[in-house]
Amino acid sequence: MQAQILNGKPSNYDTDVFTPLFEAIQKATGARPYGGVLEDLTDTAYRVIADHIRMMTFAITDGGVPGAKGRGAVVRSVLRRASRYGWQVLGTKEPFLHKLVSTVVTQMGSAFPELK
Repeated sequence: MQAQILNGKPSNYDTDVFTPLFEAIQKATGARPYGGVLEDLTDTAYRVIADHIRMMTFAITDGGVPGAKGRGAVVRSVLRRASRYGWQVLGTKEPFLHKLVSTVVTQMGSAFPELK
């Protein structure tokens, strides 16, 4: 919420924290740009994918891998959901999530050097 207030935006997703990820998602998928509409399914897909790629990047950096139990099951579930939104909502037909990792690392790598 602090980023939202400092940026004078109606939502955290409209701040400079998410803008680079939304641009990377658009480039990787070819979807229309993020519009910031809460009820819009395409914009929901952008938000889901951005949140999920951040979580997965940190989890995998910390040693988590997709699996059937425990945190592995969480990573797998999040990976599948992000991928599904890309395929079903944004219309991509090829793997794309790996193309977003460098944006997360660029954004968060200074504060979390283990990502590098």
